[in-house]
Amino acid sequence: MGSILGAKDKASGKKAITGSGLKIFAYVSMLIDHIGAVLIERYLDNTGYNAAIRLPEESRPEIANMFFLDLMNIADIVLRIIGRLAFPMFIFLLVQGFMHTKSKFKYAVRLLVFALIAEIPFDLAHSGKFISFGYQNVFFTLLLGFLFMCISEYIEKKDIDKRLFVPFLILSVGLTSAYLTRWIMRLINLSFKGNDLVYDALIFSVCMCLCTFGLVFLMKKCSKEAFIKILEMIVCLLVLMFIATFLKTDYSGMGVLAIAAAYAMRNDNIASMTAACIVLTISNIAEAFAFINIRLIKRYNGERGLKLKYVFYLIYPVHFLIYYFIALALGLFGPPSLPKLF
Repeated sequence: MGSILGAKDKASGKKAITGSGLKIFAYVSMLIDHIGAVLIERYLDNTGYNAAIRLPEESRPEIANMFFLDLMNIADIVLRIIGRLAFPMFIFLLVQGFMHTKSKFKYAVRLLVFALIAEIPFDLAHSGKFISFGYQNVFFTLLLGFLFMCISEYIEKKDIDKRLFVPFLILSVGLTSAYLTRWIMRLINLSFKGNDLVYDALIFSVCMCLCTFGLVFLMKKCSKEAFIKILEMIVCLLVLMFIATFLKTDYSGMGVLAIAAAYAMRNDNIASMTAACIVLTISNIAEAFAFINIRLIKRYNGERGLKLKYVFYLIYPVHFLIYYFIALALGLFGPPSLPKLF
């Protein structure tokens, strides 16, 4: 049947951790995170607390039980911090699954099926609606990241047609420019919003530096064939990031980029986790707490552990349903509704 713990590591003297142990850790972190996201934050919204604390102190309305609500807000922050450990661990496990699965097609289909299964519970828990197009569940992000890994593996193995060099270069530069233009537009729109401007300027600068130095480095160090392959991967990555951003999946395009970064470092477990954490931290400084995961990755022994594949998949939609019904019982949602299509 397997176990979540393996034999003791000879160097550290500590018990090694199997893949199922890492999954349990990730899911516990996720469950804790969503208590804050689905229940506590909805409660704080309904009491008017979240709107009030955004106002200047002198103009805040009187709210009953303010001390209790402050404690709830602190509890939410702690729960959400714990939750930052989940997604990078799922990324690491996705890369491991890609490398060891017997059928990548079946793996991709499984991700798609559970993305569709989870969407209604996800929408109910986050919006109280059966279907909401404003925010899609993380399985879609994982699926897009998995597709990138499949495409990258194919590109690595296939022969290069040198005639593709120019169109791929044009498309790569075009898509990269589109992403950079998006950041410029955000800079313009947020020009009078204080710290948001500084943060967006930092992101824009990082993007510019990475694109410039990355392309120069590749042109100097790689053969033309290798350079074309890397450009093809960049194009595919940008397209998949755009799809994630357009669909508004959880973690959006940066989630796909984090998967790509972890995959690029797949031959070193610690580097793979570190790469994912760095990308996510660039998108949101709170994700820096995910670097704690590295301590667990150091003890990962590469074994599968417990064979509970579908149990792990089902936890995701089921826990959203449970949280939704708890929220419904607490009066945090009205009756579920369908979107108005016409």
